[in-house]
Amino acid sequence: MSSIVKLLEAGKVQSVEVTYEPIEIEHREDLTPERLRTLCMYKVIIRRFGESAESAPLISALKGTRLQGSRFAGDLRWSLVFKFENQDSREICLDGFGRLGRIDDASTTFQGSLYEWLRQLTGFLK
Repeated sequence: MSSIVKLLEAGKVQSVEVTYEPIEIEHREDLTPERLRTLCMYKVIIRRFGESAESAPLISALKGTRLQGSRFAGDLRWSLVFKFENQDSREICLDGFGRLGRIDDASTTFQGSLYEWLRQLTGFLK
């Protein structure tokens, strides 16, 4: 995640797409990153991310989040897709409780403030 933070701080991110599927909506199977992108109820696109009021809070939230490898990604409910100037992208996904998820293709556990940032951003969406 530190490489994502460095690119954010350097102003290399063009946009951030946040997808959200409320945990109250039940699915027969856990949501994978692909299913989340397809089935999500909400999608917020922050264009010109460096100019956005969410830039500093998201960078702070990412810095305040600790990761540890995991064998299970959970039922994903949020994703953040970072789109860079060079057309590359990176993705972070979290489950509905902010504890399990993925960074790109690696399952991980999360502890820290990224979950709270996502809840604050999407809190009014039900």
